[in-house]
Amino acid sequence: READAAQVKLNAAEQANADKTAALATADATAKADRERLALAEAAAKADRERLAKSDAQVGDLQAQMRELNARQTERGMVVTLGDLLFNSGQANLQPEGQRSMAKLAEFMKRNPQQRAAVEGYTDSVGSSAFNQELSDRRAHTVLDWLVQSGVPATQLSMQAFGEDRPVASNTTASGRQANRRVEVVFASQAAMPTAR
Repeated sequence: READAAQVKLNAAEQANADKTAALATADATAKADRERLALAEAAAKADRERLAKSDAQVGDLQAQMRELNARQTERGMVVTLGDLLFNSGQANLQPEGQRSMAKLAEFMKRNPQQRAAVEGYTDSVGSSAFNQELSDRRAHTVLDWLVQSGVPATQLSMQAFGEDRPVASNTTASGRQANRRVEVVFASQAAMPTAR
């Protein structure tokens, strides 16, 4: 009987030891899983911080590029105005001195392929309305074609001509007419953009 009682105690002690060993193994496995989850969470947080820093840097770079292009924020989006230095009066051929601004614009668009732009042509009110409409169309096409030939994907661009409509200054003065002879490149969200030509 004593041997049986001793055996029962021994069996109980062994079972208790096995239970403690199993509980310890479970606790170790849980702790290991917790450490792995923590490591994954820390890695994800680090990746998020790096993405945020990269995004902040990209936004800063984009803002610097837009400043270099003398872009201004409007209700239509960011607008880069290419003044009449691009073209001779009544002409739609791009002048060499205007190509520097165009090159900056093309480089910006190639570096930012997510940006979509509408190229808009405008004129002053000298001449007939029909002539000015056609001239603004040819000038906008010249700018659009130049950008595409410079490597900007046509899918990033659309075009519209306004002629003498939508002046930004009075057409009664030489300086006002000069301000109205322009091509504007409007950067807006993709959803707001008209389709490419």
